[in-house]
Amino acid sequence: MAARCSYCGAELRPNSMFCLACGQLATGGRRSTPVAVGDTADVPPQPSASVPPPPARPGPAPATGLEARRAPITPAPSGALPQLVFTTGQTLLVEEGTVLVGRRPDEIAAREGARAFAVDDPDRSMSRVHAALQFGPDGLRVVDRGSGNGTVLRRGDREDRCPEGLAVELVPGDELWFGSVGARVR
Repeated sequence: MAARCSYCGAELRPNSMFCLACGQLATGGRRSTPVAVGDTADVPPQPSASVPPPPARPGPAPATGLEARRAPITPAPSGALPQLVFTTGQTLLVEEGTVLVGRRPDEIAAREGARAFAVDDPDRSMSRVHAALQFGPDGLRVVDRGSGNGTVLRRGDREDRCPEGLAVELVPGDELWFGSVGARVR
């Protein structure tokens, strides 16, 4: 027997955190493990709150803890802009400034003076405004905007949930999961 929403009674999809009919939090749902970008997957699990530091770079001693997440990264060569390639087949070329990513980020992006990038998510595992991507002289960063299913960073063999409201540095090869939608940083 399928689970039902305790608010509206609609049938819940397996692994959903929210009811697709009324948008309320679905209690008691389980989450499955994500798969590599390019494959389809259910909602990723909630890993620990610490985010691994970026790969070591020559120079001063590496930062630890919170400083490691805020340490500047080496920007891409002049003219090269970072890209996010989504499991939906969409590609986002990130230009300087802020881009709001989600199912329907247009209205909030216009209010905040940011660009919007709407992701095709028929499962509605992404929030309307799921995360912000910030690109500038210090590199590319992601900020979870209080999304329902969280933003997960997979770097190498580590997988960590991005803390809400905290900018986390991204490097080429990182995978981000916005609910069940994945994206690889290039």
